[in-house]
Amino acid sequence: MDWQKLTGTYGDRVYLVVRSILRDETWALDVSQEALLKIGKGLNGSTPVKDYGAWILTVAGNAARDALRQKQRRREVAMEQDVVDDRSPEGSLLQEESRERVTRALQTMPAGARDILLLKFREGLSGPQIASALGLSISAAWQQMSRALKLLRSKLSEPT
Repeated sequence: MDWQKLTGTYGDRVYLVVRSILRDETWALDVSQEALLKIGKGLNGSTPVKDYGAWILTVAGNAARDALRQKQRRREVAMEQDVVDDRSPEGSLLQEESRERVTRALQTMPAGARDILLLKFREGLSGPQIASALGLSISAAWQQMSRALKLLRSKLSEPT
């Protein structure tokens, strides 16, 4: 299926799925376009798909949920920055305690997960740079990053 046929056949349905999840028309347009781009890249034939309609709508729903999660993460970071003023003694202490907690959690993680997080956050490498450094495909690097972040979140949520 080519790009024009894809957008002509499924564009409206993708938008409706995304809008029903995001409940914002403008945002839904942006996320729908991103979802259609992902879908277009996925049509290269590397993954056999039995039911294109179901697959396309699943990708659209996942893109919308990903957008919601990203928005929530940005909101949480903004709230943390508002709450913790690192110029105050209390803010400095909280930052130091947070760094120590993260360091302890990283030390308990498997080496591969720890390494990928350190490359991302300590070294400031991008996804493609991490993939190159570890000899992985970009998608494999992102998958490993996602798993490592989930593991880190899990470790940080454990009682100390």
